[in-house]
Parts: sequence; structure tokens; C-alpha cells
Amino acid sequence: MTDVWPSTLPQTPLVDQWIGGPQRNKVSFKPDVGATIDRRRTSSPLSVFTATFPPMTELQFATFETFFETTLKDGILPFDWADPVTGVTRRWKFSDEDPPYQATAGAGDLITVSTKFIRLT
Repeated sequence: MTDVWPSTLPQTPLVDQWIGGPQRNKVSFKPDVGATIDRRRTSSPLSVFTATFPPMTELQFATFETFFETTLKDGILPFDWADPVTGVTRRWKFSDEDPPYQATAGAGDLITVSTKFIRLT
């Protein structure tokens, strides 16, 4: 069973802060002579997106950290979440890049989270 993005967290990124698309799904080989030989890398290409969420309260941020660290085992497990563009529930995971997310202190006690997701399906 796959975990689900917590309902108490923002469900969509900020407007204009959902940026990304499919990874290149082509592998090319250069023979000694002639044109390159191309093939698909995989039958299920991945898409990578950067997201910045609306500011969270300290309680929401604690929920986010627990979800990432405990539920998803430091972000290695996938989770289900509604695609911000289509609204269709898809399977996602956090990118392997460091840091896996960035938290920025804002006005008052609000915290803005930016991260990168990989859409698996």
C-alpha cells in the first residue's frame, strides 16, 4: 500500500511554481561510421517537477517533516498525490537531489517549502 500526501498540507503548489516535464527518454549510440543509433531508454519515462508550496504553519511543517522522514523513510518511498495540473492521482517520490527540500522562514511563523518531485506513473 502506498502512502498518500497528507490532507492537512497544501494540496497544490503556488501559482507559477510548478515547473517541469518529462526527462529525455532517448539513448544514442555512435557507431564507427554512419548516423547515430537511437532507442527509447524505458517504456515508462519519468517526469521531474519543481514545486514551491504556499506558506505552512509550524504545525503543517512538522507534519511535512514527519511525512518525509518517518512515513516515507527519508523520502525513499513513493506516495500518491493529485497531479496539480490534471487533478489525477499519480505516484510520486522525492528527487534524489540534495537537499531533498528547502524550508524558508517567512513572515510570522510561516514556512515555505520548495522541493523536486519525480512522477513515477
